[in-house]
Amino acid sequence: MKTMDRIAILTLLTAALVGARGCGGVQATRAEARERATKTTCDRYADCKLIGPGLTYENRDACEIAWRSTFDGMWPSADCEGRIDGKAFDVCLDRIGSTACEGFDFITTLGLCSKQNVCIGVATDGGTD
Repeated sequence: MKTMDRIAILTLLTAALVGARGCGGVQATRAEARERATKTTCDRYADCKLIGPGLTYENRDACEIAWRSTFDGMWPSADCEGRIDGKAFDVCLDRIGSTACEGFDFITTLGLCSKQNVCIGVATDGGTD
């Protein structure tokens, strides 16, 4: 294959991937998604006045460490790297931001943010299609 043909193919693939990101396709790397979800979650805990001495998290760092680890476990690299569904991830972030401060609303939120919902091509048995 000639160099010009390779460049043309790479250009088309890049354009397709950029277009897919705007249409609910792959939106972000797993690490970017984890960081955004962590920030959104800890912002919600702060809004609910659950960060501080004697509260759910002693400080913002403790919240971020805990949730970064949680999202790492929820979205394993082997299943989710390069497979974050843009629309489903946006639904997850919106849901995190609107989770009730009291009660069991977080269970629904975790369901909407599950690997099966957020990672493209993940089967319900936990593997990939």
